[in-house]
Amino acid sequence: MTLCGRAEERQVIDQLLAAARAGHSGTVAFRGEAGIGKSALLEYAAAAATGMRVLRVSGVETEAEFPFAGLHMLLRPALDRVPKLPEPQAGALRRAFGAADAEGARDQFLAGLAVLSLLSDLAEEQPVLCLVDDAHWLDRASAQALLFAMRRLDADPVAVIVAARDQPRPFLVPLPAAVRLAGLDEAASGQLLDQQAPGLRDAARVRVLAEAAGNPLALVELAREAATGRAAGGGPAPLAADRIPEVFASQLGQLGEPARTLLLLGAAEPTGDLARIFAAASRLGAEPAALDDAERAGLVTAISGRLEFRHPLLRSAAYHGVPLARRHAAHRALAAVLGDGSPDQDGSPRQDGSPRQAGAEPADTVQADSDQADSRAWHLGAATIAPDEQVAAQLEAAAERARLRGGYAAVCAAYERAAELTPDPQTRAARLSAAATAANDAGLADRAEQLADRARGLPLDDLLRAKLALLRATLPSADGTNRLAELSSAATAIAGQDPALAAAMLALVSHSAWIDHHHGRAVESAARLRELLPAGADGSHSFAQAVAEQALLFVDAPAADRRVVQRYLAGIGHDRAQAEPGELLAAIVMALWDGSYDLAREVAADLASRCRAQGMIGWLPAVLYDLNLLEIQLGDWNDAKAGALEALRLATDTGQRARAAALARLLGGLAALAGDRDGLTARTAEAESLDPAVPAPVSAVWLHGCLATLDLADGRFESARQHLVLADQWWGDGTAFLLQPDVVEAAVRAGDSRLAHTALTWYERWAWQGGHQWAQSVAHRCRAQVTAYGDGDDDRAEEHYAEAIRLHEGQTHPYKRARTHLAYGEWLRRNRRRADARAQLASALDIFEQLGAAGWARRTRSELAAAGTSPDQLRTRSAGALAGLTAQELQVARLAARGLSNRDIAAQLFLSPRTVGYHLYKVYPKLGVSSRGKLTALFDVENR
Repeated sequence: MTLCGRAEERQVIDQLLAAARAGHSGTVAFRGEAGIGKSALLEYAAAAATGMRVLRVSGVETEAEFPFAGLHMLLRPALDRVPKLPEPQAGALRRAFGAADAEGARDQFLAGLAVLSLLSDLAEEQPVLCLVDDAHWLDRASAQALLFAMRRLDADPVAVIVAARDQPRPFLVPLPAAVRLAGLDEAASGQLLDQQAPGLRDAARVRVLAEAAGNPLALVELAREAATGRAAGGGPAPLAADRIPEVFASQLGQLGEPARTLLLLGAAEPTGDLARIFAAASRLGAEPAALDDAERAGLVTAISGRLEFRHPLLRSAAYHGVPLARRHAAHRALAAVLGDGSPDQDGSPRQDGSPRQAGAEPADTVQADSDQADSRAWHLGAATIAPDEQVAAQLEAAAERARLRGGYAAVCAAYERAAELTPDPQTRAARLSAAATAANDAGLADRAEQLADRARGLPLDDLLRAKLALLRATLPSADGTNRLAELSSAATAIAGQDPALAAAMLALVSHSAWIDHHHGRAVESAARLRELLPAGADGSHSFAQAVAEQALLFVDAPAADRRVVQRYLAGIGHDRAQAEPGELLAAIVMALWDGSYDLAREVAADLASRCRAQGMIGWLPAVLYDLNLLEIQLGDWNDAKAGALEALRLATDTGQRARAAALARLLGGLAALAGDRDGLTARTAEAESLDPAVPAPVSAVWLHGCLATLDLADGRFESARQHLVLADQWWGDGTAFLLQPDVVEAAVRAGDSRLAHTALTWYERWAWQGGHQWAQSVAHRCRAQVTAYGDGDDDRAEEHYAEAIRLHEGQTHPYKRARTHLAYGEWLRRNRRRADARAQLASALDIFEQLGAAGWARRTRSELAAAGTSPDQLRTRSAGALAGLTAQELQVARLAARGLSNRDIAAQLFLSPRTVGYHLYKVYPKLGVSSRGKLTALFDVENR
């Protein structure tokens, strides 16, 4: 059948396919109401994809809770390629498709990377076209994996076309290049109607065109009605989308009871397996021959042992258009066909009584068994009204199998339905709690909130109440204070039963209360934790103790012991192989607060490498945030920017909006350091759009701190002081160690000696207690500035400047060292020691220009000019050879210089090998090299 109208849409498709054939990826999404012609456009694309490999999947409403069902259908023709994928990607796909023995990281986004690699591998042979119809009914796990891959198909000859409705279940996130389909115009509508019913009389033709209102499916179905004389008469014409179900119901009503039973079973069974449908039909008194009537009516087709409906809305009408009792009967019959037991990979017997040995069967057999057990559980769940523990237990087992596959949304759905069918209130609460936890793991915070609230309304024992309180404390909510109180109370209740969990909960309360400026609660929780885990407790509790002591330190609590924190950090510095990512992230932050920057970077870099090697994509944005923050502090600004951009993209791709906003703010901080006000403004707007609900303390401290940095670089000391005073209204003392040196300089240069002395006192205490040489050098610089500008004691000021310079030697903090050279040089020039000043200022300028700190370099040049340096001597230092690379090109080039292959680099950066090759193709001429060996030599020079 010729596609009528849609000239613009066809052009979009043609251009997309042409680009893929030329080696460029692309994605387009067609959105619109039911029947508007989305599927017809996908058929046009399939027919036009000459010379391309076509992979297809259609979402099915009854499969929406089966993890990775859609992905399995899409990739089924290419599953023989899975063993060729890098581990753990191959393991992620095997596990996603039900191979229970698949090992490796259980990151819910790793399957998306495997899809990316698989599509890239296929595209090496010929361009690939992926068609995703009814994407709104894809299971969430498949949708996440496909979206992750789609966003990373940069230089691969892969085209993706998605068709989706906005309702009732919109595709997970906005897609790129979305095209909204309107109804056909009058000419195209008439052409389509003439194709469908060429003999239709004028009056009937006008009526059909009016009722269809340009909706192609309505035109086709109303034409069928009109052609057979069954068109409804009279009344105003309703909207086409409302009319279509009525038309399908009318067509189904022409069938006999046995045929309608078969179609009901076909609609209820997501696989469309004819053998399964016929077996269930025999239990309901319907024979396979009855399907002939439905096929002759053009409602369904039987192809390769599967029943396929002409349209998803027809499938929906066949299911929802019958009484509830009949739907229940259909699900019971299908469950009966699927057997009485469920697979158990731990060695439980089969239905025939023979033992099942782990690893004794091929993966496809295990997968089939697992899928069958899941289907049976869901059919039983759909057929059951009254509470039934046996059915609920089977749904719980299905939930745990879904967890092994990484389908957390499916885990949530199965546990929720199991809870609804659970007779015992305590068990029901436990299952609702498990559903809420899975929803949170899947990124469904609102659903997790609702499920947790339902669980709290049921009878709970102390341990379950504690676990629910811990879950609720991790959910985004405006009610954070009350949740901390709930968590604290729950921890007290289980202190005797589960001291380790109670300790973890109290540590979280103490830490969160400090962050939220509830210092009294932070102190109270830490004191209770001390009682629970007294000094000398075994090493398994040292983390909780360190968290509590850190919180106490930064609220100036009496008797806070920094040694507890430092002992813990010393231990994690030597032995962290078995530590969980969550603990290591907390340890990185503790090390940062302690001033142990080199240790913090070492732990962060190690954890980032582990995340890359094991495919823990979900953790990586948080890890890279910490690593990039440390690189900024340690002066590796280029690497920090490259890593932050990668992390921002990852956080966006994986739906971590709050983390993405934090990374946008981090990039804004880099812009401020570089003297780029416009860049800071753009990143501020980006962060607000990503996470409008960011807490005021976070945004205020960050933004005013960045604006103060820009003002300090421009010598606008009073403006900088005002920004820092505003930040001071929000910061907890934990951020003060980052900002107090700026407070000292801004305040003392603006004439606010009292504020300068207050900030200096705090910073000196922090620096000397920590014992870190870099911090002590900054403390001497701050003391020198207060002594010189506030106290007027130049002799003592120079002693402190000189000591600060001495302590900076051998330290990896170039930005802080340059700030000290600048401050000392300015003081020397003020004291008319111009030659000495030029030496200090020249050192500062050299570092600032290497870093790319343009604002600070401008201030330093002005000082050098005032100190008598000639314009020729102030010529800007040329940027390094790597300055012309984009952030991602820099990452690729660094890894290539280390000798990694394109495939290895792709696995590390979560790209396709072809994209890596594309970046190197651009890197070589930019750097003037022609091989990896010369690339290695260039990086060696840059790093010296």
